[in-house]
Amino acid sequence: MNSLGDRSPDYGSKIRQREWDVFISYVHEDAVIAESLASALAERGRSVWMATKLRPGDSLQAVDQALRSSGVVIILLSQASLSSRYLRYEVAAALQSLPRGNVIPIAVGNMDLQSLPLWLSDRQWLHLRNYRHVEKLVGRLLPRIEAALGESDPSPGHARILGKMPPRVPLVGVGEYIQQLQSRAVGLTWLIGEPGAGKTSLAREYVFRARHEMQFVCWLPSSRFGAEEMCSELQKLTDTLSDGDGNGLIVVDELDSLRGDKQKVIQKIEYLAHGHRAIITTRNATDTRLLSSRAQEIITIGLLSRAAVSEYLDVLTQGWRPIDREKLKSLTQHLPGSPLMLRLATSAFNLSSFQQLAENSRTIESAIDEILKVLTGSLSDAARRRLYVLSFCSDFLTLIQSQQDWTTPEDEDLFSHLFQWGICVRHGGGTFFAHKLIVDFLRKTAPREALDEAVAYLASHLPDPAAAEAQEILGSVIALADLSDFPLRGRSAVAVLDLLIWQASVWRAAREPRRAAGASKRASSLAAECADPTMQIRAWNLESALAFDLGKVANACAIERRTADFSSRVLGPDHPISVASEANLASSLRALGEVDEATLLMRRVVEKSRSLLSPGHPDLVTALTNLAICLREVGSLEEAMELLNEASGQTGNTSTLLHLHQIRAALLTSMGRLEEAAEILREAVMRAEQFEPAGRSDVLTMQANLAMVYARLGRLDEALSLQTEVLERFEFLHGPEHPATLSARNNYAVLLLESGNRETALQFFIEVARARERVLGRDHPDTLGSRMLAASGLKDAGKYEEALHAYRSLLPDVIRVFGPTSIQSFSMRGELADQLDRSGDVRAAQLAYEELLADMVDALPADHPLVQRVHSRVTIE
Repeated sequence: MNSLGDRSPDYGSKIRQREWDVFISYVHEDAVIAESLASALAERGRSVWMATKLRPGDSLQAVDQALRSSGVVIILLSQASLSSRYLRYEVAAALQSLPRGNVIPIAVGNMDLQSLPLWLSDRQWLHLRNYRHVEKLVGRLLPRIEAALGESDPSPGHARILGKMPPRVPLVGVGEYIQQLQSRAVGLTWLIGEPGAGKTSLAREYVFRARHEMQFVCWLPSSRFGAEEMCSELQKLTDTLSDGDGNGLIVVDELDSLRGDKQKVIQKIEYLAHGHRAIITTRNATDTRLLSSRAQEIITIGLLSRAAVSEYLDVLTQGWRPIDREKLKSLTQHLPGSPLMLRLATSAFNLSSFQQLAENSRTIESAIDEILKVLTGSLSDAARRRLYVLSFCSDFLTLIQSQQDWTTPEDEDLFSHLFQWGICVRHGGGTFFAHKLIVDFLRKTAPREALDEAVAYLASHLPDPAAAEAQEILGSVIALADLSDFPLRGRSAVAVLDLLIWQASVWRAAREPRRAAGASKRASSLAAECADPTMQIRAWNLESALAFDLGKVANACAIERRTADFSSRVLGPDHPISVASEANLASSLRALGEVDEATLLMRRVVEKSRSLLSPGHPDLVTALTNLAICLREVGSLEEAMELLNEASGQTGNTSTLLHLHQIRAALLTSMGRLEEAAEILREAVMRAEQFEPAGRSDVLTMQANLAMVYARLGRLDEALSLQTEVLERFEFLHGPEHPATLSARNNYAVLLLESGNRETALQFFIEVARARERVLGRDHPDTLGSRMLAASGLKDAGKYEEALHAYRSLLPDVIRVFGPTSIQSFSMRGELADQLDRSGDVRAAQLAYEELLADMVDALPADHPLVQRVHSRVTIE
């Protein structure tokens, strides 16, 4: 037997027959959308339960029963539903009874995404803004439903079937059981449970899921055989198998109904299990004692009956004195028929006197608390303190136990005890506390300092926010941060801020700026109370980065200027953090159109970086690269190329070199050296395709740049063909409204325009502008850029009234985003004046030119090209 016990995922965990594919949770304000969604799913063959199926007199119990017998629960979230007590109940029940992927949230209408509840903090949801788009939503929803129900692969598999299997019944509640069964390639597993617990259905479901990995499946129902006949069937199977047959699966169903001596049957199954997978279902825990080998595992389904509890304890206490066995059975009368609780009680009984346990175990709760008190009390003070810390980091046990940089020297001995007692279990390749009650007990009895230690410990072990594992642990990090409601002091304050800043950075890396803004706002508030200036600077840097992502460039620039001033004053102008703050400010200024100031500032950053950092340092390479970009924009092309050469010579990082190749190609394009630019991009694409960390998106971006160079070379057919391929790949990888896909569609429209297809290009520009406004927001620079292209397209098509309306709509947004004295605002005012002139309103155009010239004289040098152009349009009275 494995660790003197079983691996049930949860005491009382039940397998249920699925009556409904989908349960829709909603409030009456969203009934129209819910009914449209239910109708669309039903048309595609999915059974759907919703509140309209309730009959007069039905209670909340009827809703609960429907929910717990549904395979997938869809939660419609709206401003109305967030305040609904009933919907909160349904959400809690769904999260408790179903795996994570089977609960699908859908934000309805114009939701404020920052107001979404905590349980959504680490989940990806769908967004339905209008019920007329239900059909499109269902197209995205069906693959998720199929995957959640285990039906995403309809192929029959290649395993040959020996024997007659029972029909497959749709099930709910099998996810963790299946994961446990799939964690072993060979070996014997017992499925133990009362009649009707779902043992046979679970075994059949596992066969269905494993049909691709197995060469054969042999299903043997014990009710049809006597012991001698079963031995004969198993021997026939053994004789027909050869070394080349590969892994197979043998299921002996309902062993408890087998007539005759079971011992030989089990021995033959054990022999087959050395090279194959074997499963035995039975209602009798004592059947497992017929196998002397410990190379087996036991999975118990549901709670055990009182008779089965007695049998189970007989298995656990082999070799005990009869009097001690009876005392233990007396103690466990207060416990539910859970193998986990029985195993814990057995471990505690070995460490303490029966009298102590019995006197303090009058209820289920008191019995569990007393058992855990005995077990944890046997640990040293240091080990117990570490266990308290682990309870707050309960979602990270797998990392803590398996990753060298997460573990501590005392963890090996501690986990040895925890596994032995049953406090922790291994399954599916992970390590977990065996039950939520254990975590609750440890957190309840832990000293306050243990939570502080847990937060500090986690903050020091977080992965890079852009790494794949960051998304996987995000929800657990958020949950721990929300537990930390203590006054901010010293190390604790810094640790909590670390968690909040990391959380926001993960959302930012996942292109979820609005969700990141919620965590950033809290971080900024806490940072203001913290005496650590570096944490204040980190919070401001995050705030400015998010403002930039949302298109609020002027806001980002103002924050960066404040940060740079604060850093220089508090840390000194030559401190690395101060230099980094100036670099951030320069980037914001360049985006705002203040390229001259950005260039001067970046020169200072490069000068300081050269004195502070050794050659090849990533920050120095970045500074050289950013200065080169600024110099290209102000026309200092040769100097920019020298800096790029210097940066390239200082790094061997493949990803950085690929980025530098793209900038070099852009610089060569500005120099008119188009063939060289095309050659560099072709080489970069080939290298990036061989460099896995670069990712497909980076390769596609390089191909898009190459297409634009081809267009400049006059090779429009090649450019359009390449950009079409890029657009199709972006749509396949990210979907039709991902920002990268919209950029690819925008570039495709530019190429259409250059090839003379003006009408089609204009339609693309208008569609991209609308999509970017939905995805990125009205004020995002990319949205404004698309709206400008659409306005220009209307102008070129001779649709002057529509173009005039577009420019008038654009101007206040451009001024708000970039500021009234920015190049972008002056250029937009010039475009509007030009359009007034084309529309025949010469007087209004003349006044617009004069006012623009007067404002530009105070903000720009007299020889600036824009000033010269507007000056030429002003009529001298």
